[in-house]
Amino acid sequence: IERVVVRPNNDDFANAAESTGSGRASATNSEASGEDLEPNHAGVSNPLASIWYRWSAASSGVLTINTFGSNFDTTLAAYTGDALG
Repeated sequence: IERVVVRPNNDDFANAAESTGSGRASATNSEASGEDLEPNHAGVSNPLASIWYRWSAASSGVLTINTFGSNFDTTLAAYTGDALG
């Protein structure tokens, strides 16, 4: 039996899911991968299962991100810019 792997649409930096303003998103990094030139997120080396989001604030304020509901230790990182390197 051959296992078919379906990667998330936002598995690669170039295909980050786009969002603006406020709202909620729910996602999984199951079947996600790391990619060439990907930084060590929050000091964790060799990222193996990252997903990417591109977000623009609609106004000033506070952004809250959490990983509530995860059943494993998670790592979050925020970056600015339009390139991985």
